[in-house]
Amino acid sequence: MMYCNMMFDYAYLDHFDGKVYICPWMDPARGSIGNILTQDFYDIWHSEKAEKIRDTARDGSYSYCRMVACPHLQNRDLPDKEMDPEHPWRVHDTPGEVNLAFDFICNISCPTCRCEIFKPNKDYAQKVEKILEKIIPVASKARKISASGHGDPFASPYMMKVLENLKPERDDFEILLETNGIFLDEAHWDRISHLGNYNLDIVVTTNSYHEPIYNQISRGGNLEKLKKNQLFLKKLREENKVKHTTNAIVVQEKNYWEIPEFIDKSLNVYGFDNVVLRPVYNWGNLTEEEYWFKDVLNPCHPYHEEYKKIINMPIVKDNPRVYNFGGETMHEPAPMPGSGSPENIKHRAYDGLFRKWLKTDDVDSVFRRYFEDNSKENVFIYGAGELGRRVASILKNLDINVLGFIDMFVTEDCVDNIPVYKIGCDETLTANTIFITPIHIFDELEKSLREHGIKGEIVSVNDIFD
Repeated sequence: MMYCNMMFDYAYLDHFDGKVYICPWMDPARGSIGNILTQDFYDIWHSEKAEKIRDTARDGSYSYCRMVACPHLQNRDLPDKEMDPEHPWRVHDTPGEVNLAFDFICNISCPTCRCEIFKPNKDYAQKVEKILEKIIPVASKARKISASGHGDPFASPYMMKVLENLKPERDDFEILLETNGIFLDEAHWDRISHLGNYNLDIVVTTNSYHEPIYNQISRGGNLEKLKKNQLFLKKLREENKVKHTTNAIVVQEKNYWEIPEFIDKSLNVYGFDNVVLRPVYNWGNLTEEEYWFKDVLNPCHPYHEEYKKIINMPIVKDNPRVYNFGGETMHEPAPMPGSGSPENIKHRAYDGLFRKWLKTDDVDSVFRRYFEDNSKENVFIYGAGELGRRVASILKNLDINVLGFIDMFVTEDCVDNIPVYKIGCDETLTANTIFITPIHIFDELEKSLREHGIKGEIVSVNDIFD
């Protein structure tokens, strides 16, 4: 059985509304185990709701987890571990890891994260300080803490205060800081340099080393300052004051092509220990259309095939130095938003066929190859429109006689000297091959033809180009 210890060892504070989770990749609508603003943390940690969620790990269903967000489920890297029914996996008395992701203060506004610089409301400070008051004693006992998943710890006066005054109880204490790197300079480091005595891991989200792209993805940032700070971080790493460094790129349509170069610069110029490729997710600030255009993991995205080529390059496969958060798992195919109407489906289908047609030097040869293995007798074409007439012309060049068009909407008895029949008439029952030209409704037409007694092969014009 797949074993994930997150639910038994991890406390995730995702928002200044006080909600507590036991994994950052839970379904946000169902996964909260309580609220630290109104409840005691230990009551939350050992609550009935928390145990209900942990039972989904014990039974192997992981039904509260989001497959599309969890790197372990996507990479299938969870270990196998048998559970003794008499001693089921049990929760620790206190969480081993605490993630302080409730502070949203940040100095930039990445479009994938937020629409503008975060502006705290009037009771923000009161809520954040109350959460800190209740969670810091818990975090001090933990093996590891993380900060800050939604904001930047170096930009936030609250997180800087926590880091300056942090007094871990364990000698093996670990701390993970996630930052955009703009304030990761000597002045800020001097305020938290005592953390260099522990196992300090710093993750920088750079996104791009090309300034025009960086300015669009990391809106409000300063790439030159960031690169200077990364060289400073490299020095801290060489002096062992920082124990591990990671450079991250949120992969999207603007920067996916940069992945190999990004990896090379991260490892060989700025001295990062590893690189993480993070797929873009919609955290609620992107419109459906904006997210669709950014998500190159979507098989329907026009850049998807190029993305697949890039992630299969040797430099991207440099595991463990390069970790692809999304693994080999692609997102579920999602057509362009608003493209569900019959007219748009039709246009997209014909656009795809048109592209194949243009890329084919000798269209006649495509049809010729098909007929090398199929009967040339009793050929019909479904659809007497422009595409159908073009197919008929090609077949004529190949000396293949088209017995007729099948079309329910053409009133003429004959088009281009070829008879036109209605579906199901006796003449069409002799068909050995029917080419379907309304490719966007192929399945519907194939079903109808079969129901009317057609026994021959039914072929989409689109498919023979494949």
